[in-house]
Amino acid sequence: MSTETYDPMIYDAMRETANRLVGKYSRRLKQSSDATQREALLKNISGVRRWVSSIDANDKQSVLDATSQLRQWCDDQSVLLQVEELAMRLTGKHDDKSDRQAVYA
Repeated sequence: MSTETYDPMIYDAMRETANRLVGKYSRRLKQSSDATQREALLKNISGVRRWVSSIDANDKQSVLDATSQLRQWCDDQSVLLQVEELAMRLTGKHDDKSDRQAVYA
């Protein structure tokens, strides 16, 4: 943990970026009728929220790293196509079917 003093707004920026990503998943969730995709989207929403909540607000580097990763996911349209894989990474669960192809459009 870093005790360096920094502008706490960077933590708020991280949380807002997480909210953007959750919003994208929520929008896709409302549009989807596929049960598997809906389940994966719900896991992603939950996973993003848990992961962001686990970031130490006082650790500047962790906050910056998380914000960078969240921005990447927000800007990467393929993330919305690979919801199951991201859900597993965020929740720390691993899938035996690592060669599964993303099938979402």
